[in-house]
Amino acid sequence: VRMLGYRSKKELMAIDIQSQLYFDIEDRNSKSSKEKNDVMSVFQLRKKDGSGIWVEDHGWYNYDIDGNIIAHEGVLRDVTERKLIQDQLQENAAVLNKLLFANTQFIDSEYNRIDYKKILDNILEISGAKYATFNVYDDNGQDFTTVAVSGIDGLQNKIKSVLGFELANKKWQYDPVRESKLKDKISTRFESLSELVGYVFPKKLTTLIDRTFNVGETWVIQIIKKNKAIGDYTLLFARNNTLKNREIVELYATQVGLYIERLNSENLLRQNEEKYRLMFENNPEPMFIYDSETLYFLDVNKATVNHYGYSKEEFRSMTLKD
Repeated sequence: VRMLGYRSKKELMAIDIQSQLYFDIEDRNSKSSKEKNDVMSVFQLRKKDGSGIWVEDHGWYNYDIDGNIIAHEGVLRDVTERKLIQDQLQENAAVLNKLLFANTQFIDSEYNRIDYKKILDNILEISGAKYATFNVYDDNGQDFTTVAVSGIDGLQNKIKSVLGFELANKKWQYDPVRESKLKDKISTRFESLSELVGYVFPKKLTTLIDRTFNVGETWVIQIIKKNKAIGDYTLLFARNNTLKNREIVELYATQVGLYIERLNSENLLRQNEEKYRLMFENNPEPMFIYDSETLYFLDVNKATVNHYGYSKEEFRSMTLKD
């Protein structure tokens, strides 16, 4: 009686079981066994105040001498907390699988271009945010650019009319107030977008955004490498919602930081290789590269070809002795 929120046994016995106790009568039909053996099942019941409660039913049927069911007996136990924990663990497992898959993509990536939108879509799903932006800081660590936006499909025109500009690829000037609020923290929670921004947005505009798009909490998850912020996710949540899977979101941000650093290093290496390639190829003096063991030519520049009269292909079949 107390578990279901009723004042007395009499009050509980007077309710209509099908309409007032079960959210779905099929829960009873499918979970209960018509075997003589005991059965253990878990399903949801409706309390007096209309809220749900998960119960574990250790039940059995009683039969008359002709084998007809005359009663169902059982012991109910409140397992709501256990059920919620199990559901959370299952949700976390799904999120971790998504994170693992994303990390595998990072490791196996053969592209030198970062798909910011795909990364942001993942963080939107993991965090439970309604909208999100991916911001990348300039080398000075102060100015930043919004390189991707997620959750706004079909709202681009409305957002542009409110802001007065396109949000994607928007360049933002240094905001000391914003920086001071985020300093030395990976995750920072704000009651609203208005609380986050400093001088960048007028107060009236942030208030309009909060109301127009039903925005509540705002979280900023910084991507930090070598004690320096290289970017962040700005996550906007619907009212009365908050950040989910905070530890996983922060772990994902760390993985993204490693991924960005790796690609930036690879791109810098390619740029340096191209620069030295041009310096080698366009040098007015004959230059060549050869194998120190076999003495075979590996590469020669244009000046070498012009000076000696052999083609590049011919040089690669020759040694220094030739």
